[in-house]
Amino acid sequence: MKAERVLNQMDRQAATGIPPTPADQQRWKTALSGTSAAGEYNTRINEMNEVQGLLRKPMAEQQQYVDQKRQQMVVNGASVAQQANVTRLQTAIDNNTKMLRESPLTFNAMRTGSDVEPLDISGIATPEGQQKLA
Repeated sequence: MKAERVLNQMDRQAATGIPPTPADQQRWKTALSGTSAAGEYNTRINEMNEVQGLLRKPMAEQQQYVDQKRQQMVVNGASVAQQANVTRLQTAIDNNTKMLRESPLTFNAMRTGSDVEPLDISGIATPEGQQKLA
């Protein structure tokens, strides 16, 4: 049962699109070691990497990628694990889109790794300040 909780934690982490910390990865690997789910560790890490790679692509390409995977599943069939991975990918895209709409500065910081500098509007009333803002 503990292994199942760890796998669920990994799934939730994958759906966020945020890379896990090295400490989390080590904790998960240790918790799964020696269990029947030990082989799932590498699979889940690869799926997390897939999510993170996908979120680096333009928004339109992200959805197109998931749609193509779904179409392949309809044509070729898919395992429960493959279906769950596509669901995680879609959840990550949905979360990413929601963050862009609701918190664009946070979205930008997560994509670029740096915060957006605040605008200096202190001189807005002066011609020099207006020129600086233009």
